[in-house]
Amino acid sequence: MHLSIDNHRLYKVPELSKILSLPISSVRLLLRENKIKATKLGKHWYITGQEIKSRFNIKGGYHGIESN
Repeated sequence: MHLSIDNHRLYKVPELSKILSLPISSVRLLLRENKIKATKLGKHWYITGQEIKSRFNIKGGYHGIESN
């Protein structure tokens, strides 16, 4: 499966978990440790597509992810 990440879209934690193939708890840990820039709106955290691409060196989709 190939997913195109839109720079201007906001992604919730469960979506980022699927993109990175990580458990939700691991994504939440990255947020708590400020390793991913995110914004909390209400009770949900949101991460921009631009942040996902730059933080994890993603060019278009999410295959071949490398962490900085």
